Amino acid sequence: MKWIRISALILCACLVSTAWEQQTTGNVRNNWSEFHQPEMQRYNPYEVTLNAQNVPSLQLKWSYPTGNFVESSPAVVNGVVYVGSYDTNVYALNATTGAQLWSFATGSYVYSSPAVANGVVYVGSFDDNVYALNAKTGAKLWSYATGNLVYSSPAVANGVVYVGSEDNNVYAFSLAAPEQQ
Repeated sequence: MKWIRISALILCACLVSTAWEQQTTGNVRNNWSEFHQPEMQRYNPYEVTLNAQNVPSLQLKWSYPTGNFVESSPAVVNGVVYVGSYDTNVYALNATTGAQLWSFATGSYVYSSPAVANGVVYVGSFDDNVYALNAKTGAKLWSYATGNLVYSSPAVANGVVYVGSEDNNVYAFSLAAPEQQ
């Protein structure tokens, strides 16, 4: 019986010391390189129009009907909204009016969110391809066939386009056309 009490005391001592170590010693503020800050706070130093007082009075400016649902997040560059749809199209819409400027049909659903750099729209499709489109006309500049679906949204940094595929690969392309087209 004595060994049970000793074991219980040791266990309690371990639990208390572990819990004590997990207590914060004061306010902790970390710089997080993520979308949401602690406690779901968001901050954009360039947004000077929207605030907590005027958000309830927002009204619809325009909408654009695609042929199927949209899971792609839009990219907005130079007054143009670029977005993909499950109707297989990538759309360029006037950001002020919502009028279609152009559309490009891929071979399947477009779940990927476009990335725009240097006048080129980069987007992936469920037809296994990554596309580079002229941002003004929607003309295909090049495409690259990966080994499977491209859910991933391209990222552009330092002259390189990065995108992942369901073929378990991450691809990096120079902003020039890739070798295989």
